[in-house]
Amino acid sequence: MEIEKIDARKLSTDAQKEKRILAMRLRDKGMKNSEVAQIVGVNPGTVSIWRSRYLKDGKRGIEIGQRGRKIGDKKRLTSDGGVMRQLVKI
Repeated sequence: MEIEKIDARKLSTDAQKEKRILAMRLRDKGMKNSEVAQIVGVNPGTVSIWRSRYLKDGKRGIEIGQRGRKIGDKKRLTSDGGVMRQLVKI
C-alpha cells in the first residue's frame, strides 16, 4: 500500500522536519530507501539525499534550510528613490 505523495513544500516546517526524522529512524532500522519513501510519501531519491546528509552531518544535515532570496539580495530598485521613479513611469 502506497501513501499518497504530496508537495512537501506546502507542509509546515515542523511537518517537514518530522518526515525527515521518521525517514532516518526507519533507515536506521534497516529499511530500504524505496520502502521508507513509500511510508513517508516522498521520492526514494529524496530519502537517499537526506540519508547522505544525515550520515555526513548528523541531525544538522537534515534540518530545514531557509528558502528564498535573502532580504535585499539582487533587488532591482535602489533605495535612493528608485521605487518612486518606477511608480511614476507606470
